[in-house]
Amino acid sequence: MICVVRKEDHSDSDCLMIVVLSHGEKHKIYCADSDYKPEMLWDSFTADVCPTLAGKPKIFLIQV
Repeated sequence: MICVVRKEDHSDSDCLMIVVLSHGEKHKIYCADSDYKPEMLWDSFTADVCPTLAGKPKIFLIQV
């Protein structure tokens, strides 16, 4: 899902909010078939990867 969102045109958006509700432990979030580090979320929306969000607030809520 992250791959789809980061490729979209966000020119008309004021910010980005990602909400993750899952299980996990320190420095890991579990998904159905693997686990990943939370940094993977915000690294997917840096200005070089997603230029239409450059300079816009990005909010990540993670509940594990």
